[in-house]
Amino acid sequence: MPAPRLRRRSGGPILQSMTLHLPPISSLRLFEAAARHLSFKAAATECCVTPSAVSHAIKGLEEGFGVDLFERGPRGLLLTGAGEAYLPEVRRALALLSAAGERVAGRGKGRPVALSA
Repeated sequence: MPAPRLRRRSGGPILQSMTLHLPPISSLRLFEAAARHLSFKAAATECCVTPSAVSHAIKGLEEGFGVDLFERGPRGLLLTGAGEAYLPEVRRALALLSAAGERVAGRGKGRPVALSA
């Protein structure tokens, strides 16, 4: 994949074009919760969505990757080998995004804000 081209603006460099093939972040959050709980219902409760929404999100990930992430059985869920391999990567990615958001939010603290009506 070619490196993204940067263009300068007054605020600094910005990405001009970057092609990434990423699943929806909401699906990644639901996958992580479902894998941690081994339950779509518990993941749904934690994420304030329906169990059906969790199931659909996981199915979308599985179809996108072409592999099953969970084994669905009468007694609940189990991670497949692919799911076990994917889980730590998803956790790391979510932690990086969370930390980046905290750093960005922290940069604005203590700065005066001018409001006008």
